Amino acid sequence: MPDYKIEIQLYPISNIGEGGWVCAFPMQNGSFLIVKDGLVYDEFLKPIIFYEYKTAHKIQPNYVQRFSNGDYLLVEARETKKHPNAFICDKNGKFLRAFKIGDAINKLIVDSKDRIWVGYFDEGVFGKSEISQYGLNRFDENGRLEYSFMCDGLNIDDCYNLNIDGRNNAIIAPYSKPKIAIIDDQNAKVICENTIGDVPFGLFINDEYIAKIGAGFDKNDPEGKIEELDFLTYDLTNNAIITGPMFDNLDENRFETYDSCITIINRQNENVKLVQVFDEENKILSLRNCNCYQDRALICSNGKIYSLEFQKIIDAISI
Repeated sequence: MPDYKIEIQLYPISNIGEGGWVCAFPMQNGSFLIVKDGLVYDEFLKPIIFYEYKTAHKIQPNYVQRFSNGDYLLVEARETKKHPNAFICDKNGKFLRAFKIGDAINKLIVDSKDRIWVGYFDEGVFGKSEISQYGLNRFDENGRLEYSFMCDGLNIDDCYNLNIDGRNNAIIAPYSKPKIAIIDDQNAKVICENTIGDVPFGLFINDEYIAKIGAGFDKNDPEGKIEELDFLTYDLTNNAIITGPMFDNLDENRFETYDSCITIINRQNENVKLVQVFDEENKILSLRNCNCYQDRALICSNGKIYSLEFQKIIDAISI
């Protein structure tokens, strides 16, 4: 159990405005892309124009990634019989090719080898799309299926989270299971059997720590309510210590509080620390809308985008 809980405060790096579907995706080169209501924007909020699919099907992506040569991957979450849902456009926005990668997509990452990792939510896993029923697949850049998730003692009901480590291995913590699995080129194995905290919306991992983003817990409550204990507060922006707990925000019956937490597990000694995240207005920050790439996560909340870096979280808990 944690010997203390800490609180961190994040400030937005961008404000895209509220409305509809908004997600931000960290790229391999350190930049990021934004999808809002089927349109793609760069990190400076400049729209990126894509020429429409040759069959007149208008591309309305929910997810976007880039390949190492600068080409874009645009993906629609839902698959139909009539149209593909993955589209490749070149760096100038010109359509190149399209293919299907399954229905009910929840997570998408292109790794540094240009392999496409796709995680699916429950409507895909338990739906009619055979390819989605594995919960996690990997395709090459031409849409050829290379790998489907299979792991002894573990199945995916809902892929809430997905990340890639520095070796291009995929990492997941499937819904309803306290386990964490890692997938290399063709094999999956469970690396943590029982981890405290609920299923996260994002996941960081290195040789020393695991960070479950959006997954708080209470040592006395299996439903994960937050206790009103003193907080050590650390501002990631200017490395300043802020004094005082914020009891008014810690309503034990609010799941928003639970979703604003990060559970950090030391892999060597299994010590656990609980971090709660607040925004620039000292309000709890929901971490539900989270997309990761290696050591960075982007959080979207109320039309604003926040950057969360693994090392800075580790630095905060070490003070």
